[in-house]
Amino acid sequence: MMFMDIDAIIGVVVLAFIGLDIFTVIQSNKENKAKTGRFFPSWGSMSTLRKANTVGLIVLFLAMMYWLYNYSILAP
Repeated sequence: MMFMDIDAIIGVVVLAFIGLDIFTVIQSNKENKAKTGRFFPSWGSMSTLRKANTVGLIVLFLAMMYWLYNYSILAP
């Protein structure tokens, strides 16, 4: 039995979440542009789940940048 590091599993799940969300945003932006002439919907017309995904991705990105700056091999 192969033992996988928990960090690798978490990393794959996070990357899959980000990839799926980006794919969904690209598809919905194409449909939105065809219907309304705008790429991005207004914040008020977005569903609660999409708002949560948007905020979650921003928080995840900021946490990743903090980690890269302070704890990774790129740290000063």
